[in-house]
Amino acid sequence: MIKPSIRAIIATAFLILDTESIPDGKLLSLVKYADEALSPSQRQKVAGAIAARFGTSEIEVRDPVALGALELRTPRVAPPAALADRCSVAPFDRASHTYGKSYRDVVRAFRGELPAPPDVVAYPRDEADVIALLAWC
Repeated sequence: MIKPSIRAIIATAFLILDTESIPDGKLLSLVKYADEALSPSQRQKVAGAIAARFGTSEIEVRDPVALGALELRTPRVAPPAALADRCSVAPFDRASHTYGKSYRDVVRAFRGELPAPPDVVAYPRDEADVIALLAWC
């Protein structure tokens, strides 16, 4: 079994998403930014260190599924016009809100295993928005 501290290293080292489909082109994931991401050679070094630590010959380094390649189901509902400016059906928002941030969730997202993404992600600005969103639900 991998120790939690090693899990954090693995998750941080390998969770890198496609930047072309992110609006500002900088955000790579919920925990990494382009200027903080590991280069391919750095990822290989981390994989080598982990492999050596656990006595294995090598660890396969995988590239994450690109955001544009995710196959998210079509949203089943659309927010009402009065709430549309507080809601998003964008693939990044839906994908990033599919799971939590535990190690298992990060690995599933990294692999593109998102079978049940939310149909809509809401960003309420105040208590009135929360009340309106709950009334819609």
